[in-house]
Amino acid sequence: MKKLLFILAFFMPFIAFTSCSKDEVSSTDDLAGTKWEGNIGLGDLVIATLRLNFQETTFTASVRMDLNGDGQISDNEEEVSTGTYTVDGNYIYLTIEGETEKAELRDGKIVLKVTDWDGESIPMEFILEQV
Repeated sequence: MKKLLFILAFFMPFIAFTSCSKDEVSSTDDLAGTKWEGNIGLGDLVIATLRLNFQETTFTASVRMDLNGDGQISDNEEEVSTGTYTVDGNYIYLTIEGETEKAELRDGKIVLKVTDWDGESIPMEFILEQV
């Protein structure tokens, strides 16, 4: 997951967000059974979509990208990973293949700070809204 987020952050200086009217999750205790999504793009051009789908103690992360530059995001340009998550207050620790990312539930949105290969923060956040 860290590699994909780093790749997306490298190519995209702006973030576009999607929203949908759902019951707002205000506590990490309410994550099970929810889906979250954020788009990455330049202006109206969406380059990638990150989606998190939470179960009781596991989650699925899917990143769909426009890797070939045709302006279309298609299912064959998708990478799906599964992992586990734990919560501590408003913080969510997402672990895939031994790599852990820290996210925060803030104002009804999941905020995921991007890190580079060395674990250093990049001044960019992915904002995921419940769908």
